[in-house]
Amino acid sequence: MTPDRFLEYTPQELAGVLFYLHKNEEAKLNAEWERTRIQTWHLLNIQLDRNNKIAYDQFKQSYWPFAWEKPVITEVPEIDWAERDKRDQERNSMNFKPKELVF
Repeated sequence: MTPDRFLEYTPQELAGVLFYLHKNEEAKLNAEWERTRIQTWHLLNIQLDRNNKIAYDQFKQSYWPFAWEKPVITEVPEIDWAERDKRDQERNSMNFKPKELVF
């Protein structure tokens, strides 16, 4: 890419390119780790007795879960308005104004 061509891009276009470049690298890294996990599962199952084999889904969930596979919890706690009003009143009663100083 020539410098002139690079300078034609807007900041939004560059941000989009960097975003998708990061997503692509992240997907490659995740695929490499998945391959490592599959290989480990196979090596483990080779050593186990026929009756004690571990299913791949069980291995994924119980033995070697990845951080990107865990569900993200986005629950927002409910607001107790009565408790909030009570706290606000307590804070307001604590905020006293000092008397004016007379010199």
